[in-house]
Amino acid sequence: MRPIVNYHKGTRFRSDGIRLTGSFQFIQSVLSRFKDLMAYESSPGTKVDVELRQINDMPGMETGPSYVCYIYIEQK
Repeated sequence: MRPIVNYHKGTRFRSDGIRLTGSFQFIQSVLSRFKDLMAYESSPGTKVDVELRQINDMPGMETGPSYVCYIYIEQK
């Protein structure tokens, strides 16, 4: 993954990143497999940015709460 430059403003749509959606348990299980990304956290000059939030369910779907998770590498 190419890090996002520290002066970046606005959307990250065209940046290297990972987007996960689904149940909290599903996202947790997938995140546990991204251990290689933790090397960016311990490298000087980069950090891992993880955002997890609950999203609104679609009408008529009785599956419980859904979540979205975004993962990016940023320059410090």
